[in-house]
Amino acid sequence: MKQEYIDLLKENDVAAAYIKDDNIHFCYGKMIKPLVDLYLSKEDLKGAIIVDKIVGRAAASFFIELGIKECYGEVMSKPGLLLLKKYGVEASYGTLTENIMRHDGLDLCPMEKICIAQKEDPKACVQAIIEKVIAH
Repeated sequence: MKQEYIDLLKENDVAAAYIKDDNIHFCYGKMIKPLVDLYLSKEDLKGAIIVDKIVGRAAASFFIELGIKECYGEVMSKPGLLLLKKYGVEASYGTLTENIMRHDGLDLCPMEKICIAQKEDPKACVQAIIEKVIAH
């Protein structure tokens, strides 16, 4: 992963950035919502590169379903990394952690729990997360 892509997160205060055909696009918002919006936009991201602040099972599932070829997470979970590798997505990270936790650190992130319930099937994870986000 090029350092200039990684620097996009810090320099632009964005949730994520993706690069496709040498064009840089930014995603704004909190938690998983920017990836839900990106997925629902139906934009063709096959072969794109994405940099994100937090990458666990949930973000990994979106990356896989979007056809991302390479990703970077400032923080990445071991299960997220394994899922990305299983589906052939090149992945790198700043910090590797056991799991993505809630903000209070007391339990797993709710989106991660959804992916566990869906047996880490990316398509099922994405659909369940979208249903959850839209319902709120």
